[in-house]
Amino acid sequence: MRITYTALVSATLLGPLLAAGPAQAAPVAPGGQGCRPADVVASAATPDGGGYWLAAADGEIFPYGTAPYYGSALGTRLTAPIADLVPTATGGGYWLVEGDGTVLAYGDAARARVGVSPPATERIVSAARVGARGLVLLGADGGVYPVGAAYSVGAGHLGGAGQQGHLGGVGGSTGKSAAAVVGTRRGFWVVTTSGEVISYGDAAPLTSPPLSAPVVDAAAQGADGLLLLTADGRVTPAGGATFGDGEAAGGTSIAVSRDGYWVAGRDGSVTEHGVGFLGDALTRPSICQYALEPVEGAAIAQIATDILGEQAEPGWVGGAVPYSWGGGHKRAPGPSLGTCSGYTGSIRPCPATKTVGLDCSGFARWVYDLAFGQDVFGGVATTGQLARMRKVTAPEPGDLVFFGSSAQRTTHVGVYVGPDQMIEEPFTGATVRLASIRPRKNLVGYYHLAR
Repeated sequence: MRITYTALVSATLLGPLLAAGPAQAAPVAPGGQGCRPADVVASAATPDGGGYWLAAADGEIFPYGTAPYYGSALGTRLTAPIADLVPTATGGGYWLVEGDGTVLAYGDAARARVGVSPPATERIVSAARVGARGLVLLGADGGVYPVGAAYSVGAGHLGGAGQQGHLGGVGGSTGKSAAAVVGTRRGFWVVTTSGEVISYGDAAPLTSPPLSAPVVDAAAQGADGLLLLTADGRVTPAGGATFGDGEAAGGTSIAVSRDGYWVAGRDGSVTEHGVGFLGDALTRPSICQYALEPVEGAAIAQIATDILGEQAEPGWVGGAVPYSWGGGHKRAPGPSLGTCSGYTGSIRPCPATKTVGLDCSGFARWVYDLAFGQDVFGGVATTGQLARMRKVTAPEPGDLVFFGSSAQRTTHVGVYVGPDQMIEEPFTGATVRLASIRPRKNLVGYYHLAR
């Protein structure tokens, strides 16, 4: 039994088709007001260059490619919106930095002090790792705040910036404002909004390039180069950087890989330059998902059962659509461009461009989209889906069951229909099937959509 009318996992496309479908619920914000997803404020590449994280102002994390998910601050009480995300040297964790200087640690990130002392005089706009374990936070007025192991780097190595306070020539009475800080092994660069690059410690002196608009972010490229992202979407190289000059209208943060870079916008869009597209957060649900009108778990399980029985849903006319990967794709369904990134197989072109079907997280996303009348998961893989749910000890039909080495590294998901049974898409292009949970290894647990 092969499913040929495969996943429409885009809210853009599903919305019109399912207007007459059952169990649809429009998002309702507290007080009856509309709401939208929080702005994406930061992006960072993995050390291996094969993926990136996006971070939203509300603390939600979106991992793509080889970027693992280690947790997020979504749903916690933040003292200020998130300002930046900084990966560890190993890629086994990251720090989230709030705008008041509070530092949250995930994975193998060292547990930093909560906040900086004395308090930042202006909001934190950027953060960078110095060496393997240190952090430097940058205020909008040029204030520099070393955290944790950054103290051990020493004031002598950082050209006098090893103490909290203002960097010479940045902020204060000069009228200059800071845009980004980029760390090195024993130092860092500070980039002002006007494009001036100030070097400290072992950061190589760089000539400020001519720019067409104010700088909004910067990232290192090689040992002695920077790529500067300006407000008009242009990327300009400085120092030994060997690529740049791309455009991405509306871009607010940049993540650099070995062969190119990604520019992320506040809306969650991602534009690739010289590297593969791995996914974006355009279709992410807003905090409205926590105010969704409840949908009975039995209704969710019934949708999965109908798909198993090849019964078309109301408003769905059947017919196959190109492969859409639940782990990352643009707003329109497939093909998943990131799937072909780095492909070295003998079949040309990359076969994912011709694949019809869906994977396990795409199946879960489709079922929940049908049930709630909107895309409540967005373009994230299994671990990202688990992060938007709460664990339960007594599962009910319609909950999701996850498998993997841990809650931070899930590899498979199915729709629980009980008892000890789930409906799953075992792998891309396979048949949707009913499977027993008990014999499977690496059960992480059962999860219910957080509301």
